[in-house]
Amino acid sequence: MKSIMKRMLVILLACLTMGAALSGCGSSGNSGEAVVMNGETIAMDEMKIYAYTLQDKIEETYSWMIAYYGETYDSFWKGDSGDGHSMWEENLTFAVQQVVQTKVLLKYAQEHNI
Repeated sequence: MKSIMKRMLVILLACLTMGAALSGCGSSGNSGEAVVMNGETIAMDEMKIYAYTLQDKIEETYSWMIAYYGETYDSFWKGDSGDGHSMWEENLTFAVQQVVQTKVLLKYAQEHNI
């Protein structure tokens, strides 16, 4: 019973998060395709929400380090991530991975009535 309640809570929270994310903090029109996966299009506006949410989480996590070393957030995001890409490019890659993972999990949950 606890397992079912936990699943229902997770699904409810995921739905609320997705609903809030998709319900209008942005322009009224679709700004184009960001990702097409198995024929399903993920809009650029939705992608931006994921990217900026991750940016906020990363800045919150590393804010002490950025302040300690006297960097600015701008120089942090333009800095090398260690593999030849900027931190911002890494953030965008991770955002795409997260939105695809979320879409796959939501589709799986829908198909299996979870």
